[in-house]
Amino acid sequence: MTKRQRFWLQLIISGILLGVLLAFLDFKEAKDVLSRIQPQFILLMFLLYAGDRVLMAFKWNLLLKVHDNHFSFMDSVKVYYISTFIGYLLPLGGVGPDLVRLYKIKEKGVPTQVGLVSIVVERILGLIASLLFVIAGGITLLELLVSRDLEPVIQWIVGSTVAGTFVVLLFIFNDSLRGRLLRANKIFAHPKLKDFFVALGKYKGSKGMLFIFLVLSLIENLFPLFVIYVAGVALGVPLTPWYCLAVVPIATVLERLPISFAGIGLREGSFIVLFGLMGIAYAEALLIGLVNFFCFLISLTPGMIWMLTEGINTKKISNSDAAAAKVAAEKEPLL
Repeated sequence: MTKRQRFWLQLIISGILLGVLLAFLDFKEAKDVLSRIQPQFILLMFLLYAGDRVLMAFKWNLLLKVHDNHFSFMDSVKVYYISTFIGYLLPLGGVGPDLVRLYKIKEKGVPTQVGLVSIVVERILGLIASLLFVIAGGITLLELLVSRDLEPVIQWIVGSTVAGTFVVLLFIFNDSLRGRLLRANKIFAHPKLKDFFVALGKYKGSKGMLFIFLVLSLIENLFPLFVIYVAGVALGVPLTPWYCLAVVPIATVLERLPISFAGIGLREGSFIVLFGLMGIAYAEALLIGLVNFFCFLISLTPGMIWMLTEGINTKKISNSDAAAAKVAAEKEPLL
C-alpha cells in the first residue's frame, strides 16, 4: 500500500469512526453543553497551544545549535508551525512534518544529517518523557478506578522503564557497544549511517543540554493535560487535573496509532470511554475532544500564513530527500 493510499484509507476510517460516535450522540444534550461555553477559556486554549509550539521549537533549536548556528530560535518557531500545518496536507503519515523541517534547514545551509540526527534525538528523548507520562497516567487511572494496593506493580513498571531508558541511551551514546552490534550485521559500513552516528556522537559532550531537553520535554507533556482541563472548564464539564492525567497520555498514544487520520475518531472515542469511567457524560467527553481538535487546527493559522508567504512547494518536499524520508519512516513509532 502506498502512502497516498494509506492516507485515504485513514481518512475513510476517521470518517466512519466519527460517524459512529455522532450516531450515538444526544444532540439535545450536546446543545445544552455548548450553551455553557465560556469564550475566555477557549482563548486560553489557543495561548496554551502557542506556548506548546514555541517550547517544542526551543527544544529543537537547542539540539541544532550543538552542530550549527545558522538556525535562529525564530526560524525554529516558524518551521515548527509550517511543518505541523503541512503535516496535515501531505499524505506522508508521521514523516511529513519531519520532511518539511529537513527541507527548511537545508535552505539555511545546514547539512541533512545534522537535521536528521537532531530530529531522531528529539524523538527518542521525547518518547522517554511521553512514556513516563503514560505510566503516570495508567497508574493514576488504576488508582481512581481500583482500590487494591498497586505498589508492587508500580515498582516493577518504574524499574523496567528506568532500565529500558538506560539501555536505549547506552546504545545511542556508547560508540564501542553500538559499533560491535552494528558491525555484526554489517550495517555500520554504510557511509550515510556512519555519518549519522558521527553527528549523533557530538551530543555526548552536551549531557547538560540533553538533561535540560528532557526536563523541557516533561514540561511539554503537561501542555496537553492543561489544554483538555481548560476545554472542560470552557464547557462547564467537572474535570479534575487527576482525571486529565489519567486519560490524556493514554488517549494521546491511541490517537497516534497509524489507523485514522490525525487521530480523528480514536481520540474522541478514547475520551468517551476513559472519561466515561469517571462519570463524565458521553456528550461532554465527545465535545471536549472535538473542541480540542478544532482549536488545535485553528492554532496552526500562523503556519498557514508563513507557508503562503514563503511559497513552499509541497510537491518538492514530498519528492526530495528519499533517503532521509526512509530513515524518518523507520522512526515513525517514536511519534
